[in-house]
Amino acid sequence: MELSDIITGASALLDPDLTGAQTALLSQCCAAARARCLAQLGRDVTEELQPLVLQACILMGAGLYLDSAGIGEISAFTAGKLSVTTGSGRAQRLKAAALELLAPALPAGGAFLGVRG
Repeated sequence: MELSDIITGASALLDPDLTGAQTALLSQCCAAARARCLAQLGRDVTEELQPLVLQACILMGAGLYLDSAGIGEISAFTAGKLSVTTGSGRAQRLKAAALELLAPALPAGGAFLGVRG
């Protein structure tokens, strides 16, 4: 599983026209995502699991990028004494989906918070 495949997939989810600085940040986030997913599995990735782990890394990388880039969604808006609250709902959903994808591949007895393996 090449880091370039993870970066390409995450970029397609986010925006294929990222700037140089954004691409550098995405690369770092994807490397961290790959390390996190592989650490969660705690074993070598078999050929059978590679597509699943690749997709999990792409989702995790995109979620980490959204968090790191400070890209949030408006989660609350109040008109009286104007107040806008941003959240990272999309980032959280992407990272949760990545962990759900990995759940079936966890060693027996393993679990993520809220996801049994």
